[in-house]
Amino acid sequence: MTSKRTGHGVVFLHGNIYAIGGRIEVAYLNVVESFNIKDNIWETKASMKNPNGYFGASTELLFTINLIMQ
Repeated sequence: MTSKRTGHGVVFLHGNIYAIGGRIEVAYLNVVESFNIKDNIWETKASMKNPNGYFGASTELLFTINLIMQ
């Protein structure tokens, strides 16, 4: 990954591992990166609309759901 983080979602889809969102210190991220296992390369993908971390991810569809907890 090019962005060191914690609390990110991870899924395996079509031969790639996706690292989605997460957190650096107190800031949540909207970064999405994929790792191509065959070519051993990380690539930055389109960012999420809203920063997010500590969520679940599914390989059926690649999406996140924002929950606001107060």
